[in-house]
Amino acid sequence: MLALTIGVLYIVLNHLVLRKLRRLGEATEQIGQGKFKRVEMPGNDEFTQLAESFNAMSGRLETAMEEIQGSKDYLESIINNIDDEIIVLDRDYRVVTANAAHFRNQALLDPDCAATGGGTGESHEYDTTACKHTFDNGQVHKEVQTAVGPDGKERYVEVFSSPVRNEANEIHQVIEVRRDITERKLLEANLAHRGFAGPVETEETENLALIDFESQISDGSQPPVTLGQALHGDSR
Repeated sequence: MLALTIGVLYIVLNHLVLRKLRRLGEATEQIGQGKFKRVEMPGNDEFTQLAESFNAMSGRLETAMEEIQGSKDYLESIINNIDDEIIVLDRDYRVVTANAAHFRNQALLDPDCAATGGGTGESHEYDTTACKHTFDNGQVHKEVQTAVGPDGKERYVEVFSSPVRNEANEIHQVIEVRRDITERKLLEANLAHRGFAGPVETEETENLALIDFESQISDGSQPPVTLGQALHGDSR
């Protein structure tokens, strides 16, 4: 008789309590995996009210996650449409993340890297002087570096490095922004050769330099100075 009573109590308990708790537990696990699903629990008892509160919370969480994902996608779209390379590096000078411009340039320099999907987690292929300065003193650092482009010609790259701090205010990463300024350097070199002083700063000055440079080529009156000649004081 006692065994029968215990068996009946277990069946009732399983039907009224345990089965409903399992539904809530399964729904909680689904949310942990990013899957939002309503818990259907008919009736009018405390478990039904708990399920309704759970569904309301799940709905709000799903909406918040969608908004966060939308903001993330929008920000990534903006960053990936910037022509400058944007790279996040850790203290081992490995690429944590980067924008599309960085991967495009890496593909030009190393087609095997693009073919294998390389990029994040790989060692930084560029000069690490700028980010090393930022890791050492925590300051924004700017410098101009030279590199050989895929065409074999020397390129001038302006580099800005900025610190990324964690919750303990420690520098654990550096953001590096790289901009190819070879054309600007070429304009400045030709302006200097023609008697203009100072860097190229305005669109009007750039247009003047381009017109002057093109006129030298078209009429042959004076051979245009090359970037290397101007930078090293050789105007043969």
